[in-house]
Amino acid sequence: MKVTISLAVAALLGMVDALNVKNYQGIGDMAIADNYNAAEVLSEANRYINSKGEPIILSQSSQHARIELRQERKFKPDHALLQTENDDEDTEHRKKCKAEDLKGDGHCPTNHHGPQKVHVFQENLEDNAYISDIYVGNPPQKLRALFDTGSTNTWVLNHKVQLPGGAEKEYSYDDTKSCTSIKTPQRAMIQFGSGALAGHFVTDDMRIGSCDGQSNGQIHIKAQKFGNVEKQSTIFTGKNFEAIIGMAYPALAEKGVTPVFDEMMRQNLLKNNVFAFYLTSKANENLGMKSDLTLGYYDRAKFVGQIHWNDIKFKYMFGVTLDDVLVNGKSTHLCESRNCLITFDSGTSLMSMPQFATDALNKQGIPTASKAVSCKNEKQFGELTLVIGGKNYVLDNDEWMFPAQSDAFAQAESKLMTFRKPGPLGPQIVAQVDSDELIETKPMETLNTQIENENNRFSSGGPMKCGSTIMSMNIAKQMFLVGDVFMRKYYTIFDRENDRVGLAVSSTNDKVKALSHKHSD
Repeated sequence: MKVTISLAVAALLGMVDALNVKNYQGIGDMAIADNYNAAEVLSEANRYINSKGEPIILSQSSQHARIELRQERKFKPDHALLQTENDDEDTEHRKKCKAEDLKGDGHCPTNHHGPQKVHVFQENLEDNAYISDIYVGNPPQKLRALFDTGSTNTWVLNHKVQLPGGAEKEYSYDDTKSCTSIKTPQRAMIQFGSGALAGHFVTDDMRIGSCDGQSNGQIHIKAQKFGNVEKQSTIFTGKNFEAIIGMAYPALAEKGVTPVFDEMMRQNLLKNNVFAFYLTSKANENLGMKSDLTLGYYDRAKFVGQIHWNDIKFKYMFGVTLDDVLVNGKSTHLCESRNCLITFDSGTSLMSMPQFATDALNKQGIPTASKAVSCKNEKQFGELTLVIGGKNYVLDNDEWMFPAQSDAFAQAESKLMTFRKPGPLGPQIVAQVDSDELIETKPMETLNTQIENENNRFSSGGPMKCGSTIMSMNIAKQMFLVGDVFMRKYYTIFDRENDRVGLAVSSTNDKVKALSHKHSD
């Protein structure tokens, strides 16, 4: 048996409940449009931008797409590696393709016939995961997918997989019903932070973007190679999502697998090889500000000010230069004499730093997810600032700190002082196995915080304890990682054509202020 191991990170879905956000009464998009006064009036002639920085008019151009994302709740860990029913069933016999099988959804055009702007209906359950509809096979089968910049391979849930607790699948993929699916002998197992999945790779058509009455097209990828999940534990619940779309560089892909975005590039499906995420909180989605992913362009209406571009230094995910980390305005000196990198992961809700960095923070009395410290309250630690490419990117106190707790409360292992390794997709070990057996694995165990107290014993009525969202994780080189909390504040553009990442202040806060001002009047 030949085994090759590669490490990747797809740190996904937070370990704790969403950070505090104010609740607002929902109102529609029209109210936002009427009351948001932008510094520059945007029209279709200057709103949408390609990778060269040139305006494009969607109605007069092609090969681009816009996808709105919805948020799904966290999963519960389950330690069993669940298998498909009838694993040995022959799946090589496919029905022959008929003309109607290859038409897609019929009413939904593809990018082969003109300009595309894809809209996907949103459903917001938690501020943890962002998903959108895709279609796999011919005739197309609807699935819900998480677009993940922290991983590369694509995995799709097979219809025969049994879910924890006998949960029913809302959607799944049946390769036997697709006339274009081809099963390959290649197989892989992936160990994630709280579970595992395994299966064969198949090739089949994939359409990205849904037809919900507002869409006017889809990106149609032919013969995309992806993992057909035949065994799994804890990742898919039946109600969260059924597919993971890896968007990172091919360096993380399994042998012979071309990632989805690279396949779009290879098939020349996008006019510009760029994609961008606009992520909003549940509260802001209730105000009508929907999250979206755009393919082939970025949207100037989704950010304010200038874009700051950062060249990618390490094509392992999207590593760009991290100059410094400030806590409460003071340098932590983590990157002195080091070449620190940072990547942006749409598949996780928290952040991570290499172990050398979290150890250094602990020595400075700064809490992490694995070590809480004595404190008066969490506010004393102030803001967390990431200096990227010479620019400051600030996370407010409640965006990186947990609320302080008393010793007695911490002793009871409340949910705010007990943390798990991120799941279901992080830290990831990929094993490609030349054998007939799929590896079964055990999820990583719960990681409790360590409290700075003599013998780690607690006394009721003692000082408060503070913990933060900063996890310790060695990814590659000196790589730091930020996820959805960061990307909700900063519009993030991934420019594969020029190998760079663009960051700009999200327009969400300005829109919220405009709405608040209207209500105060």
